[in-house]
Amino acid sequence: MEDIPSPVCFSFYTGVRKMRLFCAYILSCSVLMVSSAVSNSFRDCSHFFYRQTPPAGIRGTSLKKICQKYADKLRYATLYDSSRRLPLYSAYIFKKSDGKGRADTPWMYEPQLVSESESSSMKVLPLTEDISPLMEESQTVLEDYTDAVEYRRGTLNPDQHQADPDDKSSTYTLTNVVPLTTDFLETSWSPYLDTVRRRLNNFCHGKSYIVTGVTFSGGTVKRDNKDRLSIPKHVWMGYCCPKFDRNSPYEVRFMFPGYGGYALNEKTGNNVVEVPLKKLEIFLKSQTDFEKDMTIFYKGCMGFLMASLTSSAVRGRVEKELSPECREFLYKRTPPKGLDLPSIKYICQFHNKKPRYVTLYSTADHIPIYSAYTFKHSDGETCVDVPWMYEPQLSTSFDTDEMQPFPRGYMHMNFEDAQAILDDYTNAIQYERGTLNPDEHQNEPDDKASTYTLTNVVPVVPDFNDRIWKKQEHIVRKRLNNYCRGKAYIVTGITKSGNMIRRENMNRIAVPKYLWSAYCCVDYDHNTPYTERYKFPSFAHYALNEDENNEIVETSVPKLQEFLKKTFVDQNFQIFEGECNPQSSMKTVVMVLMSVVLQGVQAGVVSDFNHAERCKDSLFMGTPPRGYLSNAFKKICQRYEDKPRYATVYDPRRHIPIFSAYTFKKSDGEKKVDFPWMFEPQLASEKSSSNMEPFPQSTSMHMNFEDTQAVLEDYADVVQYERGQLNPDEHQADPLDKASTYSLTNVVPQIREFNLGPWAEHQDIIRKRLNNYCRGKAYVITGVTTSGHTIRRNNMDRVAVPEYMWSAYCCTEFDQNAPYFVRYKFPVFGAYGLNDRVNNQMVEVPLKNLEKFLKGRMDVDKNFQIFYNDCVPDN
Repeated sequence: MEDIPSPVCFSFYTGVRKMRLFCAYILSCSVLMVSSAVSNSFRDCSHFFYRQTPPAGIRGTSLKKICQKYADKLRYATLYDSSRRLPLYSAYIFKKSDGKGRADTPWMYEPQLVSESESSSMKVLPLTEDISPLMEESQTVLEDYTDAVEYRRGTLNPDQHQADPDDKSSTYTLTNVVPLTTDFLETSWSPYLDTVRRRLNNFCHGKSYIVTGVTFSGGTVKRDNKDRLSIPKHVWMGYCCPKFDRNSPYEVRFMFPGYGGYALNEKTGNNVVEVPLKKLEIFLKSQTDFEKDMTIFYKGCMGFLMASLTSSAVRGRVEKELSPECREFLYKRTPPKGLDLPSIKYICQFHNKKPRYVTLYSTADHIPIYSAYTFKHSDGETCVDVPWMYEPQLSTSFDTDEMQPFPRGYMHMNFEDAQAILDDYTNAIQYERGTLNPDEHQNEPDDKASTYTLTNVVPVVPDFNDRIWKKQEHIVRKRLNNYCRGKAYIVTGITKSGNMIRRENMNRIAVPKYLWSAYCCVDYDHNTPYTERYKFPSFAHYALNEDENNEIVETSVPKLQEFLKKTFVDQNFQIFEGECNPQSSMKTVVMVLMSVVLQGVQAGVVSDFNHAERCKDSLFMGTPPRGYLSNAFKKICQRYEDKPRYATVYDPRRHIPIFSAYTFKKSDGEKKVDFPWMFEPQLASEKSSSNMEPFPQSTSMHMNFEDTQAVLEDYADVVQYERGQLNPDEHQADPLDKASTYSLTNVVPQIREFNLGPWAEHQDIIRKRLNNYCRGKAYVITGVTTSGHTIRRNNMDRVAVPEYMWSAYCCTEFDQNAPYFVRYKFPVFGAYGLNDRVNNQMVEVPLKNLEKFLKGRMDVDKNFQIFYNDCVPDN
């Protein structure tokens, strides 16, 4: 027992002591406090255990369960033995880290071990002379280690296994510490902790649960001839990582999903013995204070069945010039042009004596520049039973051409000069291994297996890889699954940033700045919805390999090439031979544009609308609006499937329709979403077909007619605009009539907010009104006024942007018993609205008011009239 001061001295003693404790309290308040709750349950911190289940079968008489908190956040769990004054185990979740320790956190203690009424906030240990007898009785203090020179404070939850500074700080409490022999800690246990850290950094892809604990020898650390704390006989650890890299080398692969280790806490004979979890549990059951049913993890961390490892060899042949058998993976058997880079080699990747894909590899930067492969329709499942491999021929031309699994031990130095190895990724925790040819784009197991080589891998930022890039790979997989009918060729590559992954003070692997990918599928479904249709036969995407500003940019292959020419490749760079345009497509387009024989009395671009075959029936009394002054406008009788559908007056200089005139058909308002956008051949050549045609496959062919009309590329980069139809498909009922509205000669650029808001609402109001109260034929004319604003492309004015949209209808045979609030809007009425984000409400007005409004905003004469005789039929 400690000497107690005499009653005479006690008052003075306690007064001084209170002053010191107060000063210590003030000091401790200046340090960020760690809070922990001592209780009989781990309920509040059960998430640090696999399946929320703590280890079972550990005996003790004075066991306390501590949920360790720091900055009001739970950090880990500790089972503490108050009688022995040390933790039996700490359970935590491993965080990928660089292994650096934190050296600026003071040691702390647990007030609630002194008294349950104390604060749950763990505090900085007070000065030696200020430590109370109750504190010393309940737990370890720093003085216990002062003269125990052969021991060091060893943390069960080590800060090297945490990444966040606050997580690291929370480990510096004596309730997480046991006395370890200095030699054992330095030569055996610390290296083992680092081995586990590197292993989990590299191959654990999800949460890793770790429990680290001790067994007892009976030995104690003494102070003042009193037993102060027990000395562990053994230290043990087990980890559980259910989601791991199933393509890891075999010497690591068998240590997942769970494995363990233990060692003797002595100066000699202290090597760590790594064993399966079951063997670790058997060992612990033979020690004091462990029950026969002792378990570390719920069901032994066997939440997932371990897949068997295949060892079939993969061959990768390094070539100066691509062999014929590997050119099969390239469109027209031609690799990308314009990549004149130093130290690059072609690799024809083989598996089971069959070529699988092609890689252009940089032996200087230790990464692939691109991988080229043919897409296989697949369900997107990934391969889980193939180890990561390397390419022997990159190191020596005399070695085997069989790509090999990484060897066990530290043989990697034999070939690391020419290529990346797994050790390069161990401490690069900010990156993951990203495959350029992803196994999700392959179907056969052998094809999938061949993608797991580091010659097909680049370092990618985890958030970008998991949230952005893989999602786009999935989108492309579904697109090609659904709409590519033939072979799809894909090339996926990188641009370099100048940043490198370093190991042992040497540059090892170049870190890509951008990832890019392009596909080419010339045999595709021509009835593909337009939302996907314009992305064939080829399309591309790229994205920044960063945590932020990493959104996917989808674009045409030529635009991707232009982007890459700015930073990485030669000016003659070309991904696909001939831009993915087969000769047959060229001939088809020429035939469409130049050599179609007109059948019968066909229309298209016409001199007037005064014939039924020239869309006269789309106009009230066969008469178009009068008063337009320009002679440059073109009259188009919009024909689809050899039938006139509606009339359009088109401005070939501004590349927009001035108005479209049509007859309204009663409909349910459903939009058609499976028709491709079309163009008007006769605007390009009078000898061309008078029927509207889908845009040709090759975007490069659009230049043949883009001088006279808008093309899809004009709308590609103007995200603030929607393609707004003057004759909307919601106002038509027959599928072919609906289809005919999807021509760019019937489209103007509308501000997105106006198109989806007031304009769409007005079209629906008119549809319902004419459905309900128009008994005969309703004639509708919808047009624009222009402001001078244009959509520009390649530094040229391409498409005029309307200032106002207007529309008017004429229905002379209507329901005379309609409610008055509708009745006065017959037989004719009009409306207009500002094509803008704000102040864009549609204003409904009588026809004369609309014409007056338009005369001040359009190039028309004083006799401007929308409907013949103002929609009054001749008697």
